[in-house]
Amino acid sequence: MRRAGLLFPMLAAVVFWTSALGASGSAAPYPPQGEQAPTVAEILARYRAARGGAEKLHAVQSSAEKYAFQTSKGYKGVIVIRNLRPKQVRIDYTFEATGKNQESHSIAAYDGTDAWTVTEAYGKKQLRVLRGEEMAGLRQEATMQYEDDPEAHGEQAQVVGLETLAGRSAYKVQFVSP
Repeated sequence: MRRAGLLFPMLAAVVFWTSALGASGSAAPYPPQGEQAPTVAEILARYRAARGGAEKLHAVQSSAEKYAFQTSKGYKGVIVIRNLRPKQVRIDYTFEATGKNQESHSIAAYDGTDAWTVTEAYGKKQLRVLRGEEMAGLRQEATMQYEDDPEAHGEQAQVVGLETLAGRSAYKVQFVSP
């Protein structure tokens, strides 16, 4: 599983995730000519410092991330991820087929004990309780704190490039679940 999206683009040390949906920004050679490549730990330390330090990050009790996307096949949508400490998550997906007047909405949630999805398409709603790997994926999403220590959460992190984003250089860090 690869975490998709862009996190806090206004920071000097921007960290963002890639996925099959693709990443935004323009690629630059990495590491830059004649420069020593920073480690993931160094980039995340800069990120934590820019956010006010680890103590402030640990004090955050809830967060929301919103991503818009469009595929080459004409689908577009919005994904909203809401986390609430210690271990809760709700993910809202809205997809629309361009020119086909079809929209579907899904919610996936984990409350610290149980996981479920609600899907609405063509005017029908369907509730499904999640178990096994599906529930494990949501549980993992609920406990992810990449800015703290990705390895402690079972993630592998690596610096995969340098990009220009909103006119500023940003390191591209990829987090991959085992």
